[in-house]
Amino acid sequence: DLAKITAKALKMEDFVEIFSAVEYTVPASDTTREHQVFTTNHMMSDATVRDQLDDRVTGGKTGALSTTDRSLISTAEQDDQRYLSVVMSAKSSMNDTGTAVRTFGNFSETRLLLDHAFSQYGQCQLLSADKVMAQFPVVNGENDLAVSARHSVSALMPKDMKADRVSFRCEESLGDISAPISKGSIVGIVELWYDGICVA
Repeated sequence: DLAKITAKALKMEDFVEIFSAVEYTVPASDTTREHQVFTTNHMMSDATVRDQLDDRVTGGKTGALSTTDRSLISTAEQDDQRYLSVVMSAKSSMNDTGTAVRTFGNFSETRLLLDHAFSQYGQCQLLSADKVMAQFPVVNGENDLAVSARHSVSALMPKDMKADRVSFRCEESLGDISAPISKGSIVGIVELWYDGICVA
């Protein structure tokens, strides 16, 4: 749910500005003087915690049910690949006196997720617009109709993807194709499947 809510919110300019802010200057008021506040997402800033910074992280919001039960929603980007990560109720540990956090489970779990995502997945072109996929007979036509994709299709895929596991299914068809038919006409909708998952 939080991933869906955040993905929707990231379409709003004001939210993105707040979500990606590392620091903010609070203007002076009648009761307080001007002061700075820093993000609690220490993967974005080392202003208060020095050992959690991660250059891939572009935004985030922390949450905590207690000092040892912490969550984090983050966005990250590397090599033109972008991810939204959600970690809930990750366990942290306190120092011996119980006065400071020793380990931050929300940051370490997020880093593990991002390491896995960036190392194991990438954009892969599954379909080229200039490649003929199939040929169909044309009612009252002299030649078969050569069919290709309207545009090239890429999807996020495992980097060790096996090309022979990509299959095509015709999800919607216009039925019999009759002459005359012009170039660029849509004759059906194709789904691309990989290991039982529709990827495009």
